[in-house]
Amino acid sequence: PLLQQNPSHRSRTLSATPRMSRTFLAFACYFVAIAAQSFEWSGSFSLTAGTYRWQSQKTGCPVSSQTYAESSIKFALLSIVNTTTVGLQASSGTAETAFALTSDVMAGGSIMVGSGHRLVFDDSLSTSQYTITITTPGSYGIFLEHDPDEFEFDMHYLIDTNGADVEAIATSAGEEGHSHGHVTECVLGTARPDCSCTEAGNLNCNDAARVSASFQYLVDNNCNVSCNCFSTGCRNNFFVVDQHHSGCNAGQIPTSVEEGFHWFEGACQRCSQKPFQNPVLDSCLAPQCDNMAFLMSNVTVVSACAASMTCTATNATCDEAWKVLVAAHDACCNDQLPSTLEEKFHEYEELCQGGCNIPFNDSYVVDCSATKNLGLRSSSSNDDDDDQISTGAIVGITIACVVAGMAIAFIVVWKCYLEPSAFEKARNTPQEMENM
Repeated sequence: PLLQQNPSHRSRTLSATPRMSRTFLAFACYFVAIAAQSFEWSGSFSLTAGTYRWQSQKTGCPVSSQTYAESSIKFALLSIVNTTTVGLQASSGTAETAFALTSDVMAGGSIMVGSGHRLVFDDSLSTSQYTITITTPGSYGIFLEHDPDEFEFDMHYLIDTNGADVEAIATSAGEEGHSHGHVTECVLGTARPDCSCTEAGNLNCNDAARVSASFQYLVDNNCNVSCNCFSTGCRNNFFVVDQHHSGCNAGQIPTSVEEGFHWFEGACQRCSQKPFQNPVLDSCLAPQCDNMAFLMSNVTVVSACAASMTCTATNATCDEAWKVLVAAHDACCNDQLPSTLEEKFHEYEELCQGGCNIPFNDSYVVDCSATKNLGLRSSSSNDDDDDQISTGAIVGITIACVVAGMAIAFIVVWKCYLEPSAFEKARNTPQEMENM
């Protein structure tokens, strides 16, 4: 409407249409080509002559439950003109051809330059390794069906003959997608252990010192590295941080904890705590954790709103899109969400106003004897509902103790005083009768 009211805006827009159309078409063609690629990731490397090793690992925690993200992966190693992104993209067509003519290479086998392979992982090994021999130093591109990060646990995907990591100079991601790798199993809501049944105990939003100490423990002990968060110390301290991050108002916990929580949520087991409910906000709609297109479309809307400084509760379109992001961020598992959503949420959370409360089943009753809660606290812990004696029980025990004490006192008095006197009186009664 504003452009129609202003002829100069309208004419300038119309005169630019052919150029804009060509630009749009160029970008559209580029993204269509990217979307059509059968490889998800590519990287350029400057390699000297020698032997290298490609490594794919099982991922997940605990270690005993680790699996490969996929049973195999398509792989092509090609000589490219240079290590720039442009040089990498220039070989994408050759990579497509190589992907169409793959041969299987089992773990322990060799990868040939200029060929497409399907690397088959050995499920009996935690790491499947493949040998690469470079005879001519130069620029090389590696094209993969999936991001190599999805197959990294505690070792880099490419190392040289000395065991040193070899990093990509330029990379190109074919498409936005979920991570196939995982650190912790995705468990939602009340299916998680109850925070109050762990060492975290009852929620106390005023105990900022405890939350800060627990967060510092996570940092000092690298609890987000490998499976460290499955150690007792990391696990218990993360439960404290998780409980307060969910159940308290953001203003009640230190900023460093509020922001740093996200460093650990993907590596640590989460617990269930009723989310803080802001009385001035409505409830969020049910999050659509598995609807990638829906989530990304709302990320696009929120990005536009933020750019125009209209991400406010009074702008209905922006407000609804922001609520979608809030619900997904707070209720979905970290590895369910596209990385873009996570990044944009934290980029805009100070700018965008409004929001919503994450729904919670108010009829849910915490049961610390439930299977999911067993073994998550020491037997000496007594700071939660399951270990504490209720007020009614204390009153009952007190009354019982008083009654028992009175009974014992009566017996003592009877035995020591009343009973001897009665016995003596009974013994003298016959004599008194004879004297009468």
